[in-house]
Amino acid sequence: MICSWKDFEEWRHASIEYHRRNEYRYMNALNYFEYARRYFDCHEFPEATTRNKPTKTNPLGTVRNWTQKESKEQLKEISDWIHEQKATKKTKRKKVTKKK
Repeated sequence: MICSWKDFEEWRHASIEYHRRNEYRYMNALNYFEYARRYFDCHEFPEATTRNKPTKTNPLGTVRNWTQKESKEQLKEISDWIHEQKATKKTKRKKVTKKK
């Protein structure tokens, strides 16, 4: 789970090092992380490592760590936001041609 800029930098560094062998994938990774940075500029980071989860017996909740499923959901949310941003960027680029 990416909960701070430090976590983001570690995630970015590991991914870019992995994709460094292939120039095309390396450029895609750089672009992806530029959009991911913008995502975290627009959205706040979640609470660090733990948070409260209310239950029937304890309405205030108990402190627990982030699950792997929640981490994957966060990455999917980031990817969806990036694809949405790219789609709006492409529609703005299209020129409108007038039919005669």
